[in-house]
Amino acid sequence: METMDAIRKRKSVRQFLNKPVEDTKLESIILAGSQSPCVTQLHFTVITNLSVLRYLKEKAKSLYISENIPVLKEKARLPEYTPLYNAPCYILVSAPKTEDKTQHEGSLVSASLATENMIIAATSLGLGSCMLRSFIDIFKLDDVRQKSCVPSTDEVHCSLGIGYAEDTSPHVLRTNSNRFYYYK
Repeated sequence: METMDAIRKRKSVRQFLNKPVEDTKLESIILAGSQSPCVTQLHFTVITNLSVLRYLKEKAKSLYISENIPVLKEKARLPEYTPLYNAPCYILVSAPKTEDKTQHEGSLVSASLATENMIIAATSLGLGSCMLRSFIDIFKLDDVRQKSCVPSTDEVHCSLGIGYAEDTSPHVLRTNSNRFYYYK
């Protein structure tokens, strides 16, 4: 698939099939992430272990219930709610913790660029993906960091669920011309 085709076909997937992602595809996705523009050292943690994924799902759900974010709290109380959308693979993008604001912002941008590369790569390989920003809060908990093998020296900036999409309907292109400005 050509790059622009993958960009046009990309959509956030919130229902995944119960089918593992092949290692060769995961390796290609990680390679795409590692090739992004970057101002800091990034660490990629790939989680496919089902018991760890279940653990993360339960931790996320209990954290959301205890948070003061009404939308997350309300969703998490629903019995059918799955905060990880049952993706068979999660990739966490982290960078060394820093107190320096400029370095921290650079880490966030670098992690976001790497995640976007991985999203486009996943789409080009016939996979769906969903970036989950609210999910990263659970990695502030020491037990979660240990269980998921995130380095204790790192801060998780992005998380990405990847798998085969249950919903294969086409993505609706955003073509609102009011969002684009050209100065010639």
